[in-house]
Amino acid sequence: MAEPFTNSVALSTDLKASVHSISTQPLADLTFNTSSGSFRGSAINPATREPVSFSGVVLQNENVGAGFFSGKNETGSMLLFSLH
Repeated sequence: MAEPFTNSVALSTDLKASVHSISTQPLADLTFNTSSGSFRGSAINPATREPVSFSGVVLQNENVGAGFFSGKNETGSMLLFSLH
């Protein structure tokens, strides 16, 4: 079982993500689809060092996004939320 990790992500007004890793496991990519409210990206699995893709949706009125990932031998969930 992989250890959870956290990343800090800053978004510009055009929803371009700037990722600032606050753990040893970097977030590789993050993009948003503003018309559907969905997002997708990838992170590095700390056990295998391979990228794992994730996807989810943002609940705009709740300032939170939730999603999932599915790898070769693992599945799990992920959260995206605002700290402001």
